[in-house]
Amino acid sequence: MPPISTSIIILSYNRWDLTHRCLFELCTRLPETEIVVVDNGSVDEDVAQGISFWKKTPFASRIDFIMLPENKGFGGGNNIGAQAAMGDILVFTQTDVFTYGDWLTPLKELIQKDVKTVVGGRIIDWAGGWNNTPTGFIPYAEGWLLGMTREAWEDIGGFDERYFPCDLEDTDLSTMALYKGYKLVGLNSNRLMHKGGGTINGLDINRRKITEAHRELWLSKWSGKWDDIIGGHNAKME
Repeated sequence: MPPISTSIIILSYNRWDLTHRCLFELCTRLPETEIVVVDNGSVDEDVAQGISFWKKTPFASRIDFIMLPENKGFGGGNNIGAQAAMGDILVFTQTDVFTYGDWLTPLKELIQKDVKTVVGGRIIDWAGGWNNTPTGFIPYAEGWLLGMTREAWEDIGGFDERYFPCDLEDTDLSTMALYKGYKLVGLNSNRLMHKGGGTINGLDINRRKITEAHRELWLSKWSGKWDDIIGGHNAKME
């Protein structure tokens, strides 16, 4: 059997210091793999300088930079990165995730054990507020680390880009995954730490208003399907 290739997709928006650190950790602490950096319409001058630096490093052949002319949001940027990636397994992470060792190998092992799996850095399997439904709650894999086969990604349909620029896109993708019979598995690795808010804080948005609107979108989109999803989710969780 030929080796299974992996692509790591990273969204980058301004804050090149975070992107630089993230690339260094991924390139030096993980097995060699393709890295797709999607610059989501950055305006900071040091971004171009940082990309120029990495294109001159020994790691340049593994890194593909995609420069978007405007910010496509979390979902749109990741969808573009997934389309460009070449791997059999797609892993989505963020620049505010800190790496302390090889978390990629155990993630791949979980997927290879059962290809009907979506791996998350952490699974929220409790009523957290925005994942509450009229009849209970929907568990979801937090979007700071998501891994699945390319076939699973295409079957699930990627991120719904209506959740622009952020919030509940990971809840929605997890809901679709459960609806289609996938299980959510938490990596729960001490080799990763998500510090949160690294780039989103740079956007001039009313995040609470966006979150509330996206929750209404999610409730409307999945209305009438809650029993099918909730009734079977326990059998799909680990």
